[in-house]
Amino acid sequence: MKIFFLDFDGVISTNRAWIANKHIDDFYDRWIDPLAVGMIAELCGDYGYTIVVTSTWRKFGYDNCKRALGPCAAYLHDDWRTKDLWFSGDSKGTRPAEIDDWIARNGCDDYLILDDDGFDWTDHQRERWIKTQQLNGFSTEDYEQVMNVNLPSRD
Repeated sequence: MKIFFLDFDGVISTNRAWIANKHIDDFYDRWIDPLAVGMIAELCGDYGYTIVVTSTWRKFGYDNCKRALGPCAAYLHDDWRTKDLWFSGDSKGTRPAEIDDWIARNGCDDYLILDDDGFDWTDHQRERWIKTQQLNGFSTEDYEQVMNVNLPSRD
């Protein structure tokens, strides 16, 4: 099983999209970058990835996330989101812990993290992190990086 742990803001939801989609009236739809979504959907189809949502958008519910994901929604994992874990009010380490929790529950060691934020990633997560650009999101450079990634062994 190959997983993309997917953040939305700074990956598929960007300032670039907000400017380019000014003709779209729906507030949430306007933020979604169809090029980023399309490239991620293509990678899922070509390389067998499924998607787990790590974004705070997961709190908006399955239907809203599915709508935002457009063609990527077809690749949502059955356990489609990480659990919301909070440790002593410190969110800096939360996303890495949520990913580790999901992996522990589902048994996966072949994954990439698509995120613009520099959380306190574990060593194992850091080497699987595709850092996107906050304002422009998932780019062609990120696409190439995913295609050419050589994931390290967990041994």
